[in-house]
Amino acid sequence: MSNSFAFGGNNASIVFAKDPNLLNLTCPKQDLYVTGVGIVGGEFDEASKTYVAKLDTDTFKSYGVKSAFLRKLDRLSQLQLLSGLRALEDAGVTVTPENEGIIGICIGTNDGPMTEIANFQKGIIRDGIDKGSAFAFPNTVYNAAGGYLSIATGIKGYNVTIANGFQSGLQSVCAAAGAIMFGYESIMLASGTDECTDIDEEIYSDLGMAGEGKMTLGEGSVTCVIEKDSSATERGAKRYAKIAGFSSTRDTSGDRSDNLRLSEAALTKAILNVLEEGGMKASDVKCIYGFGNGIAEIDNFEMDVYKKIFGDGIEVKLVKKDFGEARAASSSLQFAMLAKDISDGKFESGIAVSYGTSALYSAVLLTKA
Repeated sequence: MSNSFAFGGNNASIVFAKDPNLLNLTCPKQDLYVTGVGIVGGEFDEASKTYVAKLDTDTFKSYGVKSAFLRKLDRLSQLQLLSGLRALEDAGVTVTPENEGIIGICIGTNDGPMTEIANFQKGIIRDGIDKGSAFAFPNTVYNAAGGYLSIATGIKGYNVTIANGFQSGLQSVCAAAGAIMFGYESIMLASGTDECTDIDEEIYSDLGMAGEGKMTLGEGSVTCVIEKDSSATERGAKRYAKIAGFSSTRDTSGDRSDNLRLSEAALTKAILNVLEEGGMKASDVKCIYGFGNGIAEIDNFEMDVYKKIFGDGIEVKLVKKDFGEARAASSSLQFAMLAKDISDGKFESGIAVSYGTSALYSAVLLTKA
């Protein structure tokens, strides 16, 4: 056994076994539902030409967050905490000593706490290694936001952070669903969170991905509450939609130095996987929340693949046109907006599909609850 611990009470253990017969790797199928949604989105800022989220202390105070605790949080953690609190409120979930262990957290992020990482590194470069800020360092790790959310809410269950490209937010949904199916928890908070900083703007501009005629950067955090059927029934929870299938795929072939490396095979596989899991045909699906972000190469590729699978009758919605490319937050928003559309009766079913650099894809099929 290998054990480790980290800031915010995060702990991990890995047990190794030589004999595979000692391991139970079965994942029993069960019905899962979206029972809560919390969104923190950005508004377009004319000065920076990006979508920026507005955070204020009064909003946090309304949720009982004390000023002393809020001052410890970096911007990424503030975004994450607010969307998490909104999701719990929307789901009607109150964390208590009786249920704190059956609720878990899975957070996806592409860039992580970029502000804190940059400030910490700048301080070391300017003042030397021995002058590194002990106050800032804990906020430079990617799972700090999840730790703060756990501390603020009292959630003591499964807690992981996924940093796996733009699609990390939707992949967090897949991981959260798997955690429930494996029996780890009854309720999971699945999030996507990314901030927009000057460094993000510089990096993506240098990569040729942001700027005039390219993607418009954004920031935000979106948390969805995913819950197994028995728990939702016991609580009398409202149900936005049912998770009928989920899948994450990757194509390891090709030039890995290509930041926009695309794979028709991997995207197609992710979509076909969720259709098979949900027992549905392509013709049964009428809506896709896609990942188009203004980069012509990505947008054209995406639509070409959808046309091959679904024909011309599929409606494709693109959240990044209105909220910017907020990476992990955008992919979570695709899932949340699809769940809301199904709940409102706009569609009987739909698929949220997200793209990550280096040919990573996640897809989740939602149907009427």
